[in-house]
Amino acid sequence: YSDLHPFALAKGRRLTISLFSGVSFDMLRLGVPCIEYINLQNIPGVDIINGKPLTPLARYNFVTSASDYNEFKFQVNRIIKSSNYVMPSIKKYSEYFSIDGKSSSRVASNIIQLISDNNL
Repeated sequence: YSDLHPFALAKGRRLTISLFSGVSFDMLRLGVPCIEYINLQNIPGVDIINGKPLTPLARYNFVTSASDYNEFKFQVNRIIKSSNYVMPSIKKYSEYFSIDGKSSSRVASNIIQLISDNNL
């Protein structure tokens, strides 16, 4: 548990653990894979995929899901031992979101355009 900014949390890390938090998405954008450790058994309204209840982030393969200690331990070892541990998650992320490094310029340009259009 930490109240540090995601940039500080991601620096030098090989993986992160989330308890169903938006931080997992921040970590993914920063190139650090995340294991979402949450047991959703018997929770109504949760998506069941291949017999396993999953959060939306796990369902769409943005994070790895673990619902008990043995599964968690397996996923940690799988990620740490892999030489290409971050690529599947980053690939999935880039299917939906741009990773070109120009998002700040686009946002700034949009703000400037809005200001000039509205004479603010």
